[in-house]
Amino acid sequence: MFEDIDDNTVPKNKYSSFDYKLVYKDTSPSHDHGIWCLTWATTPEGIEILLTGDSDGQGHIWKLKSKRGYHKLKNIWTLTPRANLAIVSLDTVLKNGDTLISASSIDGYIRIYSFTNKKMLVKLHVGHLNNYESKFSPTGEFLATSGQDGKLALYHLSEVLSGETDKPYIKLGEGLQPEYGTISTCLSWGTRGNEIAQGFGGVNPKLLTYDVRDQKQTRILNGTSKHIRKIIYIPGHQKILACSEDQRIHFYDLDQYRTRACGWYWGHTSWVTSIDCSKDQLCVVSCSFDTYLKIWTFKSRENIITLKPGHHKLWDVGYNSTGNVLAVVDDGGWIYLYAVKHPKKTNKQKEENNIPNKNDNKKLNKNPPPRKSTKLKDALVINKEEMLG
Repeated sequence: MFEDIDDNTVPKNKYSSFDYKLVYKDTSPSHDHGIWCLTWATTPEGIEILLTGDSDGQGHIWKLKSKRGYHKLKNIWTLTPRANLAIVSLDTVLKNGDTLISASSIDGYIRIYSFTNKKMLVKLHVGHLNNYESKFSPTGEFLATSGQDGKLALYHLSEVLSGETDKPYIKLGEGLQPEYGTISTCLSWGTRGNEIAQGFGGVNPKLLTYDVRDQKQTRILNGTSKHIRKIIYIPGHQKILACSEDQRIHFYDLDQYRTRACGWYWGHTSWVTSIDCSKDQLCVVSCSFDTYLKIWTFKSRENIITLKPGHHKLWDVGYNSTGNVLAVVDDGGWIYLYAVKHPKKTNKQKEENNIPNKNDNKKLNKNPPPRKSTKLKDALVINKEEMLG
């Protein structure tokens, strides 16, 4: 059933220690239709799963099976009931000892499923105008969604699950404005869940950020010339990556520039549809309608590896929770897995990325040696001078 494939496209250069090897592609497409989205999750039992959703409204959950560096997928559940139209977004969160799954569809509904009980918990009607993408907050407190009306709606997740309400807790933003764009296309939560970013589509669209607690807009970021397809926060930093139909990945350092990008990743020849950052923050991965998968150095923004998984347009890409497996999906219904190998970080790299060294705690906890008193030494010197005098 499974086919292991060797891939020798990794260039032999100074970055040869970065290795991406294609280790899984099924003998037939994993979906009957194009796969538009994916996300990784880890269950409370420690099972690593991959979720995929397609253009026909079907979602599948796959269990990752790893052995001696090789990885395979096993279909363990099909989301039922299914969506009536395409699933455009999948997300997960751990809450109350369960892995909750949100599947946002252009049929006007967000369906929330329980992985533990293998059933749908809520079918939340948000309308065709407000459900392009949905995202759980990192703490599981909110469910955010946005769409054609341009506003960002936040739902209290516990109230939605209990059936107390199907109305948003708050709506952020001013809706569609000519200077922002024609549609809200993507969302991303900050690491702590206090901030959320919203990307727009259209000509010269904007990227907005909001302070959730204060319920106010904090930034308007420029730079993209066409639809923003996906945005991500870099964990532990005030940095955002945004990929666009203008064939670029835009890098925003919010500590330096509050209104514009401070760098770009160039190299694709068609829409850049998805991006992700490796867990060690050494690399950025991107996929595109040009059918290529590209690996970039995060800091220098240099393209070090270019891969061609198949012959179809690529829709989504993502690293698993441990960062040793990369998944990519395409318009032909195929799932590809790459085994990832990065060089170990040096202490200098850890300091640059604000990653604490494991020896730091020892250094901090270690009491400094007591300072030796100089009084006795000074007294001896004085006595010696008096005797010589």
